[in-house]
Amino acid sequence: MADNNGKLSVISAEGGFFDTLAGKYSNTVSIDTTLKAHCGDPIRVDRRGRPPEYIPAPTLTILLAVQSNVIEGMFDNGTFKDRGLTARFLYCKPNSMVGHRGFDTVPVQPVYETAYNI
Repeated sequence: MADNNGKLSVISAEGGFFDTLAGKYSNTVSIDTTLKAHCGDPIRVDRRGRPPEYIPAPTLTILLAVQSNVIEGMFDNGTFKDRGLTARFLYCKPNSMVGHRGFDTVPVQPVYETAYNI
């Protein structure tokens, strides 16, 4: 984020982003940057051995198209709920189409079927 003028987008069809926030690689929940970026609070990072980073007005866009169990897991995480992470998303859960999809497709033309089977 610091290398991109304080802007970052997370766009994915998978829920690994939440695994990372929950501590998959660090064994500790790490949501401060996400929370601060949501409301535009400045982010300051001072780590030993690296130059300090300061982002005065962070901008974070998150767009995830995930399975229902990923959202359920997010709500099961007490830290996510208690610190307000779950409340900062707009959720859309369409009705399941399993068993209700129409398959009114046109048949494959023989010329294409022959070419495919060569």
